[in-house]
Amino acid sequence: MLNTVDSCPTRAAHYAALLIYTWDMCSIDLSCCAPTLDPRIESAGWSVVGYLLGSDNIIQTERSTGKKQLVANAPTEHKVCYGYLAKNSEGEYIATFRGTDGVEEWFDDFEFFSKKPRPPLEGKVDSGFYEIFDSMIYQSVNNAPPCRLAPGIAAAIGNAPLTLIGHSLGTTLGIYASAELAALCDRNKLSIYLFACPKPGDKAFSDYFEQLGLRYQVFNYQKDWVPDLPPLGYSALQNIQILPVGGIDGDVHIGMDKTCCHHLISYTALLSTQVFQQILNLPGTTPDDHQCAQCVTLTQPIENETATCNT
Repeated sequence: MLNTVDSCPTRAAHYAALLIYTWDMCSIDLSCCAPTLDPRIESAGWSVVGYLLGSDNIIQTERSTGKKQLVANAPTEHKVCYGYLAKNSEGEYIATFRGTDGVEEWFDDFEFFSKKPRPPLEGKVDSGFYEIFDSMIYQSVNNAPPCRLAPGIAAAIGNAPLTLIGHSLGTTLGIYASAELAALCDRNKLSIYLFACPKPGDKAFSDYFEQLGLRYQVFNYQKDWVPDLPPLGYSALQNIQILPVGGIDGDVHIGMDKTCCHHLISYTALLSTQVFQQILNLPGTTPDDHQCAQCVTLTQPIENETATCNT
């Protein structure tokens, strides 16, 4: 039996929006480990308490073949911000894992190699994805000494509920983090929402992850090709909701460019045209967000959605 979270599309669209803000915040200066907080995060009701940092040396070209690999062998001081841990007024926490710029283009030429992760993870995972995760640390905003990612998050949240959200490359980081957190926290208080999720490991890893009993939901757009990668020897997670062409209500047209089909602004529109429109009207929405929104055409006027949920 699959372990599902509340997959209300409006809630999922709000989580996708938080990931857009995460990327916008980090992309101003990817070498900055404590970027200026995007004001839309606070407007959404979240106060950032720490940063999720990891290696930024993630592409390597093999000279003999010209093929590219995801790697993470940069020195400790070469960290960048992949996301944040935040808390709301109800004492709930959220951890965001951003995607990586240009990933839909890089994957054209990538070679993928599997490796055995450190315990408690089982099976085999993609070495590039995992090495980035294994380089990650948690750094609180009060400048306490940093520590490995999962133990740092576990110490910060105590016994509070935690939702992990990720996009693209960030989904694999969130999957590995949630698996480690399952051994450190009350797993019944963990929820996971993943957007445009590539295959994180082999079948043994996928089976292991399912056996953890974590509540999660993957959202993959039907025309997004990144979820089909890596192509051989890897397995997708089981609890996947395919977002159809036209979106949840059939009122959205997404451009066929690879970037359009993979971008979070497109995922947001596919899940909720209202949330999509709200993002574009928010103060602080970036020119890049508006540029990416040109991938989206709404075929019907925005009306009140028939499915609503508390967000």
